[in-house]
Amino acid sequence: MHQGIFPVPGAMSMSPAATFYALQAATLLLLWIAVFVGSGVDFLRLGEKLSNTALRPSWMPKSWFLMLLRSSIYRPAAYSIVPYMFLQAFVVEKWLLLLPVVVALSRSLVALAVTIFHLGDSSRTSSHRDYLMLYNCWVLALCGWIHAFVPSAGVDEVAQALALGFCIWYIFSCGVSKVVVAGGGVSVNDHSMPRLMQGFREWSFGDTLNAILETFSRKTPKGGGPVLGVLTRSLVLSTPLLADSSARPPSTFPSKLKRWALNSCAFATLAFECFLAPLCLVVPALTAGSPNAEASYRLFVGGGMIFLHLAIGALQSGAIGAFFLPCAASYVYGLSFAVSSTTSSITGVLASWRFWLPIVITLMPVFGAFWARPCTRLLPEHWPLTPMALFPWSEKQWVMLHSLLVRGDTRLVAVAASEQKDSRLNLAGKRVIPIEYDAEVPLMDRVVAPQPNEDLVAYDLWSRVIGITTFQDRILQAVLESASCYDSDVPLEAAELLKVSQRILDATAAFLQGEERVVEISTGMTLTKCCLVRVDKQLHIREVLADPA
Repeated sequence: MHQGIFPVPGAMSMSPAATFYALQAATLLLLWIAVFVGSGVDFLRLGEKLSNTALRPSWMPKSWFLMLLRSSIYRPAAYSIVPYMFLQAFVVEKWLLLLPVVVALSRSLVALAVTIFHLGDSSRTSSHRDYLMLYNCWVLALCGWIHAFVPSAGVDEVAQALALGFCIWYIFSCGVSKVVVAGGGVSVNDHSMPRLMQGFREWSFGDTLNAILETFSRKTPKGGGPVLGVLTRSLVLSTPLLADSSARPPSTFPSKLKRWALNSCAFATLAFECFLAPLCLVVPALTAGSPNAEASYRLFVGGGMIFLHLAIGALQSGAIGAFFLPCAASYVYGLSFAVSSTTSSITGVLASWRFWLPIVITLMPVFGAFWARPCTRLLPEHWPLTPMALFPWSEKQWVMLHSLLVRGDTRLVAVAASEQKDSRLNLAGKRVIPIEYDAEVPLMDRVVAPQPNEDLVAYDLWSRVIGITTFQDRILQAVLESASCYDSDVPLEAAELLKVSQRILDATAAFLQGEERVVEISTGMTLTKCCLVRVDKQLHIREVLADPA
């Protein structure tokens, strides 16, 4: 049997599964404390405070979905995760291993609580934070049941090998989504490699990171902005349409230096996600017989991810950087899986399931989607599946989306179907409820559901069906088609702007009506009607600009 890649003294040792549960509980607890101390917000109830709409998995009946989102079910599951994981780590995985059925049942209950919490949180907030935790908890539960009925000393090693695959898939798919989306998508008749290379160039060297940081630099830390906001604002350059300007500032040596620095950081990020992190899967074969080399490279990958989270928190968004730190438990659990040993040969490593299983788990969803889904070449954003598309937009796409749907006075909204017979008559003066506030509004002061004196509200669809880290297939295709005619330096003419808006609106309407997945939680009503509206500074509708064609 292989030892862990980072061995510890026997008196201090815990099984890999116990280590995962302990670290996951500890990081979630630390995150809860940090968020509560910093803002007075209970992050386990964050989804409830952010949104009264949720994105239902199409395979789940709406009645089941709404039942799982009820506070009487969701909150007990959410609050049980940390204590139950500590119990699992220090009691069940340590003292009850001679009762494998008890271990399997306990792991399954942990996984069930995590599932209810993750479904409720991600369907409301579009969060990608806990996918690794979800997958690892269910794999451990499944392996526990296998061990209960077919005793095998190595079954938990299979779970850890899968965890390594999940970890690298998470990193790799982040990079792949950036390359595919920033490249404008890869259609059936496209030459894939040139388009992917174009996407790599667009995201790395096309001022994408500058546009992202400029957007977040306008916010305070409590409003989701960077911890080191002064530093961020000193680094970014003005993006014309985001800064309400008609042209870029004159090119000077300081501005060229800033652009070079930001593009270099973007290139390093994408190179890490697409090449350096996946390389750790083949390092065991390249360094067979030298587990120290394997361990060193794993430390580099794990440290690189933690550094990225910290850098995001410092320069982009303190909330995003902090919220992803619980992923560290999955990084440690997966990256500590040893593929080779001091007696391994290259032939032995290449013939081992320990080498191939993580590779298959990493590559199968990415290349499977690329081959089987010519519409986008990515996995769908459809819980529990995700393309892990974290900030995939190029600068041009980012500017277009924020100009049309966030930064200006136009919004893409949905209302309850029974109320939307004539949107031009019904919606004037109605309140628009956003998920992501451009202006800083204290979280606990947000009113996200209709009030007793409101017969109708409109829900902003930004961050629900399209956003900085989420999209639905049809809407993504409309964005990619629209971005090709969009210049981030020059405002579009009114007629062209209307055409772009109409294309995105029509795609959104087709998604809402065709899939019926966006649900108003307070009423259980499915939202199938949408329109483009102009709002005032208080986010009340002034006029309806366009209905779906």
